[in-house]
Amino acid sequence: MKKLKYLGLITIMILALTGCGKSSKNVAEQYCNILVKGNYGDMLDIAYFPKSDLITKDKIKEAKQNYFEEMSKNNNNVTTCEVNQTNEDDKKIYYKVVKNGTDTENLEIDKETNKVIIKDLYVNSIAEVGDGTTVYIDGVELKDPQKKPLAEDGRTRSDFDSNDDYEDYLKSLKTYKYVYNITTLKHAKYKIKYTHVFYKDIEQDLCREENCYNNRYTQSIDGVAVGEDTYIKDQELVTNLKDMFREIALVGFEGKDKESINKYFENSESKAYIDIFKKERQTQDDGFGSSHYTYKKLNESTNGSVWFLKVWYIAEDEIKIDVQVHYIADISAKYKGTEEGLAGVVSNVTLKKYNNSWKIVSFDDVRYG
Repeated sequence: MKKLKYLGLITIMILALTGCGKSSKNVAEQYCNILVKGNYGDMLDIAYFPKSDLITKDKIKEAKQNYFEEMSKNNNNVTTCEVNQTNEDDKKIYYKVVKNGTDTENLEIDKETNKVIIKDLYVNSIAEVGDGTTVYIDGVELKDPQKKPLAEDGRTRSDFDSNDDYEDYLKSLKTYKYVYNITTLKHAKYKIKYTHVFYKDIEQDLCREENCYNNRYTQSIDGVAVGEDTYIKDQELVTNLKDMFREIALVGFEGKDKESINKYFENSESKAYIDIFKKERQTQDDGFGSSHYTYKKLNESTNGSVWFLKVWYIAEDEIKIDVQVHYIADISAKYKGTEEGLAGVVSNVTLKKYNNSWKIVSFDDVRYG
């Protein structure tokens, strides 16, 4: 008998701790009681919420007041309320709620939690970021994203107006965004924070509307070229990289001693990068004749001779970036003669960090303009 008593006590304690001792009918009646008394904020105490690190006790407490105010505006005064069970399946128990004797609504109670399922209490949204970006919401780091390419496969050269657009598409297929699914309380506010090894931290209100996005995957923040804005976290890094590319370009354009810049390359293959900076080059004949470019000097006006157009990939020890070098040249065209003008060399360069210095390990997609 003593063993049975102990088992009974243990069962009672478990039910008390878990709340499973309260029947679904009790919960449905509590729902009614809240409607009659107008204590709408208390509805969140009996409401079902999906599992989410972002739905905490503090957030529920914050949401209560906003939910109360919303319900107070939109809810008719309820003086009487009754509930009757209508159905049941493996996951839910269903009730019919009768308010003020005539108004009816359906109520669902989750079997596993014994909580009321109320619409519009939580919101499912997404955040999309690129390599090197970590995302926090109210200090909670997001985990386990889906990895997706920036573009959908299946397009061909004929789908694009230019070779440059097609090359960008091919690179997008090999560049990934990371998609996080987010579940938050509708009636609470959240801050989303992006941290990146190259850019300054960005914190803003979490967007949960249908027509806005939590996206930071293009790696050129707000379309502003890297190095020309206030978003760069380590301006010294940008300055050092620009100085490096400027020095390499000068060696290539002016035919200086290549040994002086060996420190910028991982191997002899990557050192071929110097040769893309040609003192003289000829364009192909486009039917109107070809043009001849003769290098004169780097263009140091405005934002300088080196621009970083887009970061395709970045980590603590690796950068893949579009680099554009501007220069002034004598341009000879068949119908115009020779005149001074601007020219440029764009390339996609991969660098790796060795100790405290960066070295070029490979490059591709060289374009002249």
